[in-house]
Amino acid sequence: MIIEIWSDFICPFCYMSKKKFEMALNEFEHKDEVEVIYRSFELGMSTESVKGKDIHRVIADKYHISYEDARENNDRIVKDAAEVGFHYRIF
Repeated sequence: MIIEIWSDFICPFCYMSKKKFEMALNEFEHKDEVEVIYRSFELGMSTESVKGKDIHRVIADKYHISYEDARENNDRIVKDAAEVGFHYRIF
């Protein structure tokens, strides 16, 4: 079986999903019969410079949500990352 995975290597959701996939594949009894092909895909192809900006403000502006919602989303990413063994820092 061939599994082709497309992801953006800087996307925290893609990175966490990759880890979850690898954990699941590790438990699959036919894992030796699986070939995984990773492909890159840039999700934010038209991003503007965010240097020096607060990450919560960047997310709020990008997705047209409140600053508080952006902060809560980022806090959830940190928690989700920890559940798969990653230390994800919000600057």
